[in-house]
Amino acid sequence: MTIVVPILAVRDLTGAQPVSWSRLQQQWQLSSDGLLALTPVIVAMVACGVVLAVWWLWRSDVRRRLRAVPVQVFLDVVHGLGLSRAQQWLLIRAAQQQGLPSPLTLVLSEATFEHHTQAYTQSVRAGRRPQVVARLRRAHRVLFGA
Repeated sequence: MTIVVPILAVRDLTGAQPVSWSRLQQQWQLSSDGLLALTPVIVAMVACGVVLAVWWLWRSDVRRRLRAVPVQVFLDVVHGLGLSRAQQWLLIRAAQQQGLPSPLTLVLSEATFEHHTQAYTQSVRAGRRPQVVARLRRAHRVLFGA
């Protein structure tokens, strides 16, 4: 027995016969209970997921490399000036917290260094603040000489 699909008398491309349910089932791989078979849908979703994952990994790698270049330049410059690793990383954290494009910005101007490091010390916990201020003063002396 064939069931005629009641969608505006859908007809075959030849126009001779209406499309039957069994033919639709074969054409669209419908399961016996009338639902679309999940295998093609799952395969398509997995393929899309793999493509999106590869794209996301590629984009994150590009972004990481772009961020790493200014930090590496900063580390090379301040290492040459004689800052300790602890002072270098403190300046990197201060620049990140202040939203500066590069920690190298702190080294370019004494006024910029003072402004942003003062704002950074205000955001540090009160118990840790004296240690941070002492490290920043030592870094200031090394960088700007006073």
